[in-house]
Amino acid sequence: HAARDFQGEEEERRVEEVEKKYVNALFSKVTGAAPMRWKLEFKKKLMYFDLDGSGELEVDEFVKHASLTVPGTDLKDLALLARRYTHEDSDIISIERALDRIMSLAPPRYQPCRNVQDASHKAHAAQSHLVHAARRGSASGARGGVDSNNGPQTEVQRHKRKMVKLMAMLSDAMRSRMQDRNVLALRKVVNRMFVYYDKGDSGFLSYAHLTDALRVYLPSISDDDMAHLVQFFDKKKRGYVVQPDALEVLTLYVVRDGKKPHATGAGEVVEEEEEEEIDDD
Repeated sequence: HAARDFQGEEEERRVEEVEKKYVNALFSKVTGAAPMRWKLEFKKKLMYFDLDGSGELEVDEFVKHASLTVPGTDLKDLALLARRYTHEDSDIISIERALDRIMSLAPPRYQPCRNVQDASHKAHAAQSHLVHAARRGSASGARGGVDSNNGPQTEVQRHKRKMVKLMAMLSDAMRSRMQDRNVLALRKVVNRMFVYYDKGDSGFLSYAHLTDALRVYLPSISDDDMAHLVQFFDKKKRGYVVQPDALEVLTLYVVRDGKKPHATGAGEVVEEEEEEEIDDD
């Protein structure tokens, strides 16, 4: 029994090393700085061996792929590696599930963008908590129990001011690279941004993709600030950013300095400060 246990542990250790080599080899050939782009590159490599186009690989097909990725590795070890990617006790490997596992094992140097995306979700959750707390405080204040100008409401206002400051920084950086400061020029900038970073032609940018795009203008801001900034573009909290929303936000700040056009009763249009217009949701 002890000999079998030792053999099993040795086999497990060996397969772990093989998987580490396999994943490192995949990431060593990626281009760009967008996790979604890397995943698409890996998917193309796996789908090359998906001869029937089912979105699944058999164990021997995966072994052929892995043997090209880490040449010289024992085929028995690659077969054991393939078992880590099969669905339950079957001989079938879902390409999407395999991609999820590969991305989860990314070497440390390839993890910052994914951490930014995780930080975005955390920032959204934290903001939602503050908003709900503020609303509860406002309701209590209306009943005479709590002063709604204190406590959670102060946190919400602080977040609004921070967002205005971040958008002002982004706007200044973008304007410095634009020859013309008008909606048409900005539309071209946003269109180029989506064409370049939306590698899958999905019609939207993931948080990680938008982070890459905004880093061009704001290379030095913290991951937390970037996460808040990226989330601000997601007007309807979809988990990704569509081009019309990005253009709307940037038009307001880059072209109009954060002031919304406001029609008066006489039909006259005036500019209105935006700070209080930032969505709380």
